[in-house]
Amino acid sequence: MEGSNITPQAQFNSAFVFLNRLEYLFSECAESRYNIDAFKWVESLACLFAELCNYMRVDDKDKRLVELWSLKDGLKSNVSKRGMNSVYYKSLFEFELWLRKVKNDAGLEMPVKDDASSVLFKGGY
Repeated sequence: MEGSNITPQAQFNSAFVFLNRLEYLFSECAESRYNIDAFKWVESLACLFAELCNYMRVDDKDKRLVELWSLKDGLKSNVSKRGMNSVYYKSLFEFELWLRKVKNDAGLEMPVKDDASSVLFKGGY
């Protein structure tokens, strides 16, 4: 049989996995922020950037990619055993907020619990 046999259910499942991956990465960011773990936070932001890059405007993507590399390069000079430079922390936080905005603007929010149950138990997507 030639051609694609991707069913609407398979597309739904794939989208659901993608949304779960985004939620997991954002929770990793939150945990890293809480623990002041800059290395894990930056890597989580990089993963999120890669997942969300198709939803970004080209000019934003190019500008923010440079910013992301700057954040990665700044790890050694802004993080020590005593903590994290407050300006660097603010930069990481603002980058995360921007990624959350990209997710929201793209309509990639996970449905709230009521929405998910209505989809699952009423048989529609």
